[in-house]
Amino acid sequence: MNGNSVATDAGTVYRSEKKSASLADAQAFMDYVIQNNAWDLIDRKANVTAVEDFINQHNAPPPGVNWSSTFVAGVRRS
Repeated sequence: MNGNSVATDAGTVYRSEKKSASLADAQAFMDYVIQNNAWDLIDRKANVTAVEDFINQHNAPPPGVNWSSTFVAGVRRS
């Protein structure tokens, strides 16, 4: 149907996107952050928004980061 939601009498089915930036190699990631003064990439974990911006600029995640983005279907009752 090429849509993001479908409304029915019983409720609305919709999809949403979940993004994740887990660390595959924490040391490589920290080395990169420190060497490049890229503190905006870090919370106590890789910062999802900053990593997504980095990927958009460099076509790859920073070293040591696993990136995934998934869509999740949800249903709201009418």
